[in-house]
Amino acid sequence: MESKTEECETKDLFTNDLTEDFAANQSVTSEAWIHRHDSCNELNAALDEQCAMLTAERNINRNNFGVLSVKHDVLAMKCDALRGECANLQSKFNSRYGLLRYDVTISLHHQNALKPYHEELGKHEHNHTPRFWRSSRCIRYPTHLKRALHISKAAEAQALQLVDQVNHDRMEA
Repeated sequence: MESKTEECETKDLFTNDLTEDFAANQSVTSEAWIHRHDSCNELNAALDEQCAMLTAERNINRNNFGVLSVKHDVLAMKCDALRGECANLQSKFNSRYGLLRYDVTISLHHQNALKPYHEELGKHEHNHTPRFWRSSRCIRYPTHLKRALHISKAAEAQALQLVDQVNHDRMEA
């Protein structure tokens, strides 16, 4: 019996050792689990905080985009209005000053009427007058008439009248 008692005591000691080992492992495991659980909670909290910050930043960017879109639309409308105003002013300028810059080809009758003045001009300033002023297209600008012809006020008025007549004929055609 003694051997059975010893055997039982040995088994009890062995069981106690296993129980203590199990309890020690269980406490380590539960501490590790608690630590991991706390770490996961901290990570989740940090991720939630970052997510909230990114959501707020996204909302701010959306609002800024909305404001910039409205400003872009307003600027596009102003740009269109300015383009229309520019076109209107350009057409007014062209209608007012376009006749002065209008390229005129003088009819044969008007060329014959101006021929004596060209001959007189050729005698006096042939070497000093630019070539294009002596051509039949030299009356494009009234200032060219003054420089090219150097004639009396009456002849200048007659030449300007011829230019006006040619311009009027061209506009009617």
